[in-house]
Amino acid sequence: MVEARTLHPISGQLRSEAALVSIPAGYRAPMVVQIKDVAKYANTSPSTVSQVLNGRPTTIRVSEATRKRVLKAASTLGYRANPIAQSLRTRRTATIGIVFQGMQDNAQRIEALHLRANEAGYQLLLAISGAKAERQEHEIERLLHLKIDGLAILSPSLEQVKQPTLSSLVKQKFPLVGIGPLLVEGADNVDWDRVRAYKQITKHLLQRGCTRFLFYGHADTPGVKMRIEGIKEALAEAGRGDLRLARSDLDTRKGIKQHLASDWPNAVICSTDQLAAQVMQAAAESGRSIPDEMAVTGCSDLEFSALLTVPLTTIRMPHVELASAALSRLIDTIENPSSRNEPQHTLLPAEVVIRKSSEYRAP
Repeated sequence: MVEARTLHPISGQLRSEAALVSIPAGYRAPMVVQIKDVAKYANTSPSTVSQVLNGRPTTIRVSEATRKRVLKAASTLGYRANPIAQSLRTRRTATIGIVFQGMQDNAQRIEALHLRANEAGYQLLLAISGAKAERQEHEIERLLHLKIDGLAILSPSLEQVKQPTLSSLVKQKFPLVGIGPLLVEGADNVDWDRVRAYKQITKHLLQRGCTRFLFYGHADTPGVKMRIEGIKEALAEAGRGDLRLARSDLDTRKGIKQHLASDWPNAVICSTDQLAAQVMQAAAESGRSIPDEMAVTGCSDLEFSALLTVPLTTIRMPHVELASAALSRLIDTIENPSSRNEPQHTLLPAEVVIRKSSEYRAP
């Protein structure tokens, strides 16, 4: 046991500690500490150090005493693994690309993806594409040039837009997963069960006595179509209730007020909490009382949803579970190429959160 005084290559500070390794007094660590340096002062071979530090398999059996000596030497010298050297050796960069439209609806998923990736030893490269398919294609190409190991697409673009890059990646069996309704044949995807969730929320409104339904949503995306399908299934099973559709990309708040003025809906089912908040504001300006005269529901369970003057009934999506399932599948296809042969489609349940906005009472 000797007293080791070393100059840390990163901090530049002298450190003095009882060491399990023999380091000459006055030794100055190189700016980049390599495995051979650790091996020298741990009095062992570079292959043993590589096995201990990088999990690299060898035929050498490493004793616990040697392992501790290697770890102590690496800590004392300030050894850091070289990611470039590792990527050249493994042909991987331990990097996953994430393409998403924007932070507003994806913050929770991005955070969950980041935590899950860190746990598995991967880093993320994020690319914001907006809603245009052309921009999404551009961002995917940019990430591919950065040599990512796999790619996840959040909230994929419109159904009718062709996605040649994604189709090409599927044919090449490149690790790819969609979080949402990724409509590329042969691709993996993880999604939440929109049909079931909207069926449940419609059944709840039917039980409250609602009969005239207005669905207020964005353009005809696959996700919106699934929401409408759930509403229609609930109405068909109940044998009552009428449904009209309004597109938020066409109807402004003026359009909302026109629907409300017709005295048509006594229930407005929205595709997002933001749209539901707009409906509630327009209803207040139109003199419609919520929930006495009309029920309103949203989707996402954003932070403000429970804090509105009339707390919003909504659908809480399983963001963390979606991210975890998607990353697990993506990492599996990266590390086990044989698992790419059969695409997987995972559907997770969402939770209907009942609040005051849906407490309509039929006259």
